[in-house]
Amino acid sequence: MEKRHFFGLLVRLAILCGIIFYLPGPASVDPRGWKAFLIFILTLTLVIRKVYDMGTVSFLALSLVLVTQILPIEKALIKFSYPVSWLVLFAFFIAKGFILSGLGTRIALFLSSYVGSTPLRLAYALSAAEFLVAPFIPSNTARGGGLIVPIAVSLGHSVFLGDAETSKTPSSGTAYLLYCCFQANLMSSALFLTAMAGNPIIANYALEAGFELSWLVWFQGAWIPALISFIITPWFLHFYFQIDSQIHSVGDKAQLAYKALGPMKDREKIMGVIFGFLLVCWIGGGSFGIDPTSAALFAVVLLLLSRMVTWSDLVLDQQAWTTFVWLTALFTLTSLMKEYGFIDWVTGSLSQFLPAMSQISLFLVLCIFNFYSHYFFASLTSHITTIVHPLLVLGLKMGLPIAPLVLGLAYTTALSGGLTHYGTGSGTITYGYGYWSISQWWTVGFFQGSLILAIFLASGVLIWF
Repeated sequence: MEKRHFFGLLVRLAILCGIIFYLPGPASVDPRGWKAFLIFILTLTLVIRKVYDMGTVSFLALSLVLVTQILPIEKALIKFSYPVSWLVLFAFFIAKGFILSGLGTRIALFLSSYVGSTPLRLAYALSAAEFLVAPFIPSNTARGGGLIVPIAVSLGHSVFLGDAETSKTPSSGTAYLLYCCFQANLMSSALFLTAMAGNPIIANYALEAGFELSWLVWFQGAWIPALISFIITPWFLHFYFQIDSQIHSVGDKAQLAYKALGPMKDREKIMGVIFGFLLVCWIGGGSFGIDPTSAALFAVVLLLLSRMVTWSDLVLDQQAWTTFVWLTALFTLTSLMKEYGFIDWVTGSLSQFLPAMSQISLFLVLCIFNFYSHYFFASLTSHITTIVHPLLVLGLKMGLPIAPLVLGLAYTTALSGGLTHYGTGSGTITYGYGYWSISQWWTVGFFQGSLILAIFLASGVLIWF
């Protein structure tokens, strides 16, 4: 960077920091919450415009939290112990072992040899796999980032690389498979009460309000819109990304490649045992007090002890560590906005501007606001604890029936993680493979997310009321 440009950036940053110090916020918002919001906007702007990379911007955001005296150093760094951030980091490491061992390639080639002959059919098969395991893995990050995405990457590299792909672009076959799997991850999180860690929090809110949102009630409300979304999404994304429909003989190529692998190697068997252990822990670990992050850490240790990966492999994984730091900075800022009243001010202000309207119109307004408000959140759980409860209380006060209100807020929250690359852990991991720019991800996230939102709300108006 030229000195002139560098000093120009410093001047602009200094001006923005001055604004953070002196620009007054709403009277009802603690100044610390207002400063956190301004830092949050600055952080997103710098990343979106690619002024600096995400790691640099993350450190800048944390330093501004300290400089503006929002938090002391020991509290500003506390989110580095946040389990979700570590789960995302470990999922990156597990994916690396899954691929380096060769087991991912073997599974991918086996699947592709029996699934079909086009990228569209492969996308449907992998999406179906996501839906099948979703009820048993209560972490969408662990399920999407640690299980389905590594298989999709291996499958894409084995089938498409060298034939239909020349670079990492959104229109490549691998990118298409990855994004379809990510969207299936969101839809499955909306379909099952047990498919996302934050879903039981919503069920508890409903119970406190007098409505028992059981596993069956949750599923019954979601299965029709989820099925429609499952059918439409791979087709829509195939059209949106303009995937080459002339790719053929995928099954034949995969069968030949699979036979060429020969019998399973020791590394693949070891990885298979580790992977099976991890899957068992993620499915049934909650009964024994084992959370997904603890299980993932132990799996990483097994990968290291068995020499499936080396410490150098993990240390040099730039995408994993950058993602970890980025998520920590965002968790810090979003928690500050909640703790110091900015989010409450936003929702309170919204209620003052709501005109008199019908129940259906009010329901749609609250659900749409809930969905698009996720631009301000780096995790679905933080979204739930910050936005969903106030909107639920607001809707009930304005006369909405509790059943459709709870279901609408629950499903739109789970689906909202696709709007941004940081909106949920599985999305962060998928984006980290480098097939999309931030603007490309946000654009397709808006259109795809809006499409699925429309499907769920249109179906919901007919089913839930």
